[in-house]
Amino acid sequence: MKNILIREAQMGELERVAELTREAFKTPYKPGGLVTTANDDPEKLYSEVNRGVRVLVATENDSIIGAQRMEKIDGDIHLFRLAVLPSHRGLGVGRGLMEKAFQIAREENVRKVSIEVAEEKGLIPYYEGFGFKVVERKLVKDHYEVIMEKVLR
Repeated sequence: MKNILIREAQMGELERVAELTREAFKTPYKPGGLVTTANDDPEKLYSEVNRGVRVLVATENDSIIGAQRMEKIDGDIHLFRLAVLPSHRGLGVGRGLMEKAFQIAREENVRKVSIEVAEEKGLIPYYEGFGFKVVERKLVKDHYEVIMEKVLR
């Protein structure tokens, strides 16, 4: 991951983050995986940030190539909208974003981190690689949402 910087997004970058997320969600992470559309627009993202959602970005040569959102809920952190441009997948960008989120969680003495993933995307083993465990599986519309948790301390 040389030349890739992971940091918190600036307000002026949120429009690009919304665009990147829409683009990334149109391409499955795994052949045959579920394709979803991130219903993201800049106004929605600004609203999320105004209510306390933090946005991490991965940049390469000042271009945003990945993003991850995190929200503190009841003292724990919920991660969502991990998005990496298809051209940069498999290079450790997603791992870097996740590790930065864990670092922030530890610094804030958070005990548990959760994430929700569509089972059909085939990403459960990816998140298990970070130490997440499946705690709930539920049918939502036409797919299964899986809630996974990782205990930090």
